[in-house]
Amino acid sequence: MGVFTVLSVVALVQWMVSGPLLADTALLVALYSVAVACEWIQVVVATLVLEIGVLLATVHWAPLGSNLKSLVLLTGMVSAALFAGIVVRALRSQMIWLAERARRLERERDRQASLSAAAERARIATEMHDVVTHNIQVMVTLADAADVAQRLEPRRAAEAIRDVSVTGRQALHDMRRLLGLLRDDNADTKTGLKGHSDSGMELFAPQPGLRELTALVNRVSTTGLAVTLCDTGEPFELSEAAGLTVYRIVQEALTNTLKHAASARSVGITLCFSDPELTIQVVDDGQLEPHGELTAGSCANAGGHGLAGMTERAAAFGGKLAAGPRANGGWQVAATLHDCKARVHS
Repeated sequence: MGVFTVLSVVALVQWMVSGPLLADTALLVALYSVAVACEWIQVVVATLVLEIGVLLATVHWAPLGSNLKSLVLLTGMVSAALFAGIVVRALRSQMIWLAERARRLERERDRQASLSAAAERARIATEMHDVVTHNIQVMVTLADAADVAQRLEPRRAAEAIRDVSVTGRQALHDMRRLLGLLRDDNADTKTGLKGHSDSGMELFAPQPGLRELTALVNRVSTTGLAVTLCDTGEPFELSEAAGLTVYRIVQEALTNTLKHAASARSVGITLCFSDPELTIQVVDDGQLEPHGELTAGSCANAGGHGLAGMTERAAAFGGKLAAGPRANGGWQVAATLHDCKARVHS
């Protein structure tokens, strides 16, 4: 704006003492610069000043021989300089906005990636807890039974040890499959082909669901705990996520029974189908230990992944989970999942 002011003063002096010069076009360049870089009020003032200069030049010199023609030409040149400056200003502003938007999107992308990584770590921690805790608890129970039986029933002890081996292999298989999700595709394939007799695709085997509940029940039954599985209502196909949720809730409830329900002899698992809802009930006949409200059943894992994990899984399907002692003894875990039916695409 300072340059434009100086040029305007020089042009005014020239108007008073001499005729028009080619150097007067510098005022148009100065107006363009003001329109590009200065505040809008300064742009308006500069435009008015230059338009007054156009009127003075038209009256005093009439460069085209006609006042009207001279006024139209000079005003057009002022308008062109002003418009060019405004367009460049708008484009520059848009480029600055786009650059800032790109930076914001990049920061948002990094933030979302961080949140996604944290959520994935939490999910994997829950899955690892479910897999490792359940299988290790079964192995511990079987080992304790083998230790007791080796003096009285060596044959039963040998069977228990074999079951420990089978359960341990199952735990390794589940952990390998879960940890395989943390590797890239090439690493998975190479590891599967070179490091194991099974194929790399095994790492990406489907997660367990309702169909695997029978195998889970049989595995837990080898510990001497009588486990029954039944369903009521009209069964329907669950989505993969819902099937995994049902499996993990039942698995965690059985694990807690093995760990914390004193003298438990039997566990009943009931799946109540009511399209599109499913209610899961796991009831044992164990007795509460001292301070049982903190150590028995599912509440044993308060502050850990057990109860919190089951609650979060149920909440993911808009449901709730309740765990606590029964009035007539034993412990009960009950969860309801809403809208868990598999979507059928025609």
